[in-house]
Amino acid sequence: MGFEVNEYDECTFNKMVDGTQFTIPFHVDDLKLSHLKQQRVDEIIDALNAIFGKQKKMSASYGKIHEYLGMIIDWSELGMVKFKMYNYLEDILAEALDDMDGTDVTPATVYLFQVDLDSPLLDDTLADLFHRLTAIFLHAAKRARPDIQVAVSFLCKRVDAPNEGDYKKLRRLDRYVRGTIHIPLVLGWDEPGNIVWSIDASFSVHMNMKSHTGYYMTMGRGAAVSGSTTQTITTRSSTEAELVGLDDGTGFIEWTSRFCKAQIKDYPENHPLKQLGCKNLVMQDNTSTIKMAKGGRRTCGKRTRSIDIRYFYITERINDGLIMMSYCPTKDMVSDYLSKSTQGSLFRLHRNAIMGISSEEYDRYEL
Repeated sequence: MGFEVNEYDECTFNKMVDGTQFTIPFHVDDLKLSHLKQQRVDEIIDALNAIFGKQKKMSASYGKIHEYLGMIIDWSELGMVKFKMYNYLEDILAEALDDMDGTDVTPATVYLFQVDLDSPLLDDTLADLFHRLTAIFLHAAKRARPDIQVAVSFLCKRVDAPNEGDYKKLRRLDRYVRGTIHIPLVLGWDEPGNIVWSIDASFSVHMNMKSHTGYYMTMGRGAAVSGSTTQTITTRSSTEAELVGLDDGTGFIEWTSRFCKAQIKDYPENHPLKQLGCKNLVMQDNTSTIKMAKGGRRTCGKRTRSIDIRYFYITERINDGLIMMSYCPTKDMVSDYLSKSTQGSLFRLHRNAIMGISSEEYDRYEL
């Protein structure tokens, strides 16, 4: 059929048809066919059925709104795509016990990462519910609800032996989701094609003294990529923790940039999409970390001399022009939301940025 695989994702195939790219990503046994002309999509479906549909024809869903993996994916508005999980989340909440009724304004308190070792363990029934609900919330967090990632990240660490304190944190998350079940994830891009990353770390917040990394990527609106994860090593200062956080994110930055460039390689040079992935701006709120990232290990002082050379891979990517570092005030660091449990107006500001909505849109969706 003449499609070429994206060399950075073996499940994504592309072909220029009538001057417009035809893209087919595979997900297990599902295909997403995307082209400007419906006729071209039908031709590919017919060709696939001729080969693979001799016993049973493939089913197809047409239109700008689709249901997939618990999500409603909506392309009906120009320049953006919305992901909603209302029905999926309603099913989760229906499994919750009566003591989880009500709503909360944030998914976790400021004490999220603190573990009460004296708290009694849950009985088998509650422990099983804890495990199941945490896994279901993880599915939602990695799809249309990145705003709950930091709480889910902690709860996933507690599924082996959850205690009553952990259950209270799950209950808090459940109540937050109940109160925000209406909000979608909205993704859009700005025409320059810039990819903006924000990477932050909270120093020594876990019981084992490890730090926590939060990262966020946007192409103009909403979190296209995001994560919240415990760091794998113990650092000695907040500057070191921030540098390790940058290393945690550098692989995602490099892959995302190269994937985007591979996706648009067949477009003409004057096409607006041709710049997609060419500029990767990384926001950071620690000036010492920025200095270390740009200068490499030679810039380390006494307090950071112990850090391994492997965490300076980002320096190479800065030197070869793939990454540009920029200072960002903490209050504007959206990834701060993903490295700790924030509260109040800062929580709302960053939550809305991650979900790609304004405060006015939040109120409108609630109605």
